[in-house]
Amino acid sequence: MNTRLQVEHPVTEMVTGLDLVEWQLRVAAGEALPLRQNEIALSGHAIEARLCAEDATAGFAPQTGRVVYWRPDVAGIDGARVDHGLVEGAEISPFYDPMVAKLIVHGATRADAIARLERLLLRTPLLGVVTNREFLLQLLRSETFRSGAMTTSHVDALTVDATTAQPRDFASAAALLALADGQDWFSTTGVARCPVVLESGGVTQNCVVLFERSCLVRVDVGEQRFAADALDIERPVFARDGRVSWLERDGCVFRFEEPDPLAAKQGVAGDGVLRAPVSGLLRSLSTQVGAKVTRGDTLAIIEAMKMETALVAPCDGVVASVRGRLGEQVRAGDIVFELNPDVDP
Repeated sequence: MNTRLQVEHPVTEMVTGLDLVEWQLRVAAGEALPLRQNEIALSGHAIEARLCAEDATAGFAPQTGRVVYWRPDVAGIDGARVDHGLVEGAEISPFYDPMVAKLIVHGATRADAIARLERLLLRTPLLGVVTNREFLLQLLRSETFRSGAMTTSHVDALTVDATTAQPRDFASAAALLALADGQDWFSTTGVARCPVVLESGGVTQNCVVLFERSCLVRVDVGEQRFAADALDIERPVFARDGRVSWLERDGCVFRFEEPDPLAAKQGVAGDGVLRAPVSGLLRSLSTQVGAKVTRGDTLAIIEAMKMETALVAPCDGVVASVRGRLGEQVRAGDIVFELNPDVDP
């Protein structure tokens, strides 16, 4: 018997109409349970989704960052609630579980509950940190889930797109960024062609926004061209954090980092550079300067949000430098090792 409430207790509360937290407090105060088991009636269907700070496209690796936009909206969705402790400006740290919010819905039927959860997910974007929201939407829309055939093994077998955004969506997002309030860097460049590199769900697209007489004319995404009147540039969710802008449309989150003209030019890291994929504690180091390593060797372990991430050698070579220190925190993107790759004669 588990005497504590589970993460999923709101599902029970939804289908019974009872407040289990209140019950727990009353029992702790010495009161008797308000109802017997045979007096409890179940009604309808309830579903809970865990919104987690993790990247579904990278093996669900935990993510950290600052919350720049979070305004959950349950208005107009009957039987919906969002349990969370987030505020804009809060930091998602590597010290706790990656779950940051719970989205719960109740409906008369399972189909009703699924439809309401999809609506709720679309209305609760979290910007500033990568989350599993798009994965949850794709899971809800899969036939396996809708037919009731879902098992835990299907999560591993499910083919999840990195993003559902299409080239036209990237074009619309690039146009919206160019027209968004506060994005005056486009107008100050003094050119009609504005390059915009957008990222969504691990997919990067090179876009070019074109203006004539300060009017948006066209957006190019790779080799595809989209006229301004063919783009959807209404009702975006937009937030900015320093030089990074976030934009959400229809469940897809787009990230853009404004180029810094004053930043020192940095060389492109070669295969010998090994960066931390997540922020966390450097739990173990298994190599040192001068050691010969083989591609695939585990060189270190980073612990974040109850998960361990292995840093493996990207190539054969010799360890040239070790920048990380055992027991210290590293940030995602920090260089931990530098290798001198073996070069074939």
